[in-house]
Amino acid sequence: MIMRKNNVQKPRYSRVSDVIEILMWMLETPQGITLTDIQNRLNVCRRTAERLRDSLLAVLPQVDEVEQPFPTREKYWGFVDYKMPQLIHTR
Repeated sequence: MIMRKNNVQKPRYSRVSDVIEILMWMLETPQGITLTDIQNRLNVCRRTAERLRDSLLAVLPQVDEVEQPFPTREKYWGFVDYKMPQLIHTR
């Protein structure tokens, strides 16, 4: 079991569902998401948010740092020119 910040227990495989949730969220959010966004949405610490982002980057190299039209201190991550069918490769 995994303990979250609010002491809610989740099964260990839930991290896979968290990565899938982040993937779907990135596809829905053209401006990208930040590590703080991941922390708040999934109620995890910063290091866990970094691990989740890194897991996504490891399997989907199409994830990019999204340029923002305004200066910001945080990096935004997302898909610049991709939609779901372009991310799935079949053999």
